[in-house]
Amino acid sequence: MKHDSNVTSTVGHLIDGKRVDGGSRVQPVFDPATGESHKSVALADKLTVEAAIASAQAAFPAGATRRR
Repeated sequence: MKHDSNVTSTVGHLIDGKRVDGGSRVQPVFDPATGESHKSVALADKLTVEAAIASAQAAFPAGATRRR
């Protein structure tokens, strides 16, 4: 695969309706047809994952996902 050094943007995370970068590490995303990378995705660090989990838990009342 060819790595294009002209990656145009980095896609972050969406937590509580807000865009979050997530950490300092990123991963390029490659177009399988051309092998070029036009974007990269932010890799979540531990704090970002914990924030996402807390947000998801707060979105549902206790027991809301239980089936009767």
